[in-house]
Amino acid sequence: MIEIHGHRGARARMPENTMNGFRYAMQVGADAIEVDIGMSKDGMLVLNHDRSIDGKLLKDLTWEEIQTFDVGSKPNPDFPLQVTTSNSRIPSLESFLQFFDPYPQVGLNLEIKTCPFHPEETWEPMKFARAILPLLNQYDIAKKRILFQSFDPRMILALKAEGSEHEISYLIDSWSDDIVDTCKDLEISNVSPKVSLLNEERCKLLRDASLNFYVWTSNHEAEWNNLSLWGAKGIITDDPEAALDWRDSKN
Repeated sequence: MIEIHGHRGARARMPENTMNGFRYAMQVGADAIEVDIGMSKDGMLVLNHDRSIDGKLLKDLTWEEIQTFDVGSKPNPDFPLQVTTSNSRIPSLESFLQFFDPYPQVGLNLEIKTCPFHPEETWEPMKFARAILPLLNQYDIAKKRILFQSFDPRMILALKAEGSEHEISYLIDSWSDDIVDTCKDLEISNVSPKVSLLNEERCKLLRDASLNFYVWTSNHEAEWNNLSLWGAKGIITDDPEAALDWRDSKN
């Protein structure tokens, strides 16, 4: 059965990367919650998609400064069903793990926000790996619940160098015919392509190479139908509730 991952929680319905959004995705039954991990000036792991807030890099802001930003009150014009929530603050990864630790049925899809093209805008990958892995061990969260994702091959290598035994997926937003070889070189069996990159032929290439693929960000039933037929392992969607209704109707 194809997995449904709530993208940044459930941003079609609730502000992204907020505890309210994560709770919503869990309550409607998402198989996994996808979040974005950055790091503050003082080493706090925080859940925020962009490398900056209001033009200031996360790595230049302290945790206390990051907590002054309200991330739930502004409506998102792309998602008319989204319910704003005043005074929502950027969560820490630790608070996220504390909340989900008692719910073993929920997978955690953790995208680490380093960028090989702008390495100066975040802390180096090894610093992330050395902060994240001990925190996961502290909460004793089963390895099978975790899927790491990254656009940055350096981040994948850093996780492996630090002894990660979790599943890791290589995020891609452009297609390359050597993607199978790249995954082999990185010693991973998962890839996360942008939905617009895929067609039946490319999905067959991934399947034939025994690569699981988690597709982002897919919000339309026609896409879900194709991805299901083409053998996707998971759909990362802004509207997990609608995707789960679609999956239930197919089953």
